[in-house]
Amino acid sequence: GLPNGPPESLDCERQCDKEARKFVVSRRSSVFPAPARAAVNASLSYKEAAAVNKKAMGKGLTRQAFAISSKIREVDELIRRDDRARRIVREVHPEVCFRSLAGAALKDSKKTHNGYLERLSLLNAASSSAKEFATATRIRDQFSSDVAVDDVLDAMVAALTATVDDSALKTLPSNPPKDTCGLPMQMVYAESEDIDV
Repeated sequence: GLPNGPPESLDCERQCDKEARKFVVSRRSSVFPAPARAAVNASLSYKEAAAVNKKAMGKGLTRQAFAISSKIREVDELIRRDDRARRIVREVHPEVCFRSLAGAALKDSKKTHNGYLERLSLLNAASSSAKEFATATRIRDQFSSDVAVDDVLDAMVAALTATVDDSALKTLPSNPPKDTCGLPMQMVYAESEDIDV
């Protein structure tokens, strides 16, 4: 689900974004606010999208959110028109998923060597399939040079989360509100004991 405003309210940001920042603790800067639906529904420049978001939400748009706005739009359009997709597509944040697997705040940024090793270790512990796949050499061999290794680890933790039965998934917030299209504004994550791949 995406926020719509209005800017007159004191706080238009989704509760799941705020709770995710608290949950990941030291990695909080990796959780940026979701854009308003109006800011992703057209082919806009960054400046135009930021202005649309400011009008709808009372605040601008981060460059990170703008960089993925076309993907956000694709998913939003899919789940609004397709009931089946609406039942199975869930939003995750990789740092929330890794934090849950670790059982504590992660120490290092995913962009550092230590952060990479920390996340790889969590994947290896969670899944024998991940352990087979996730070695630095194999990751580099399987993807073109324009795919960052940390993005592959993010995709892997999202995929592991997707294997968990819906009834075992945890949500931020625990009782998610719905947006104006009836979509829950939530992020899901799994605990390591619920992953069986």
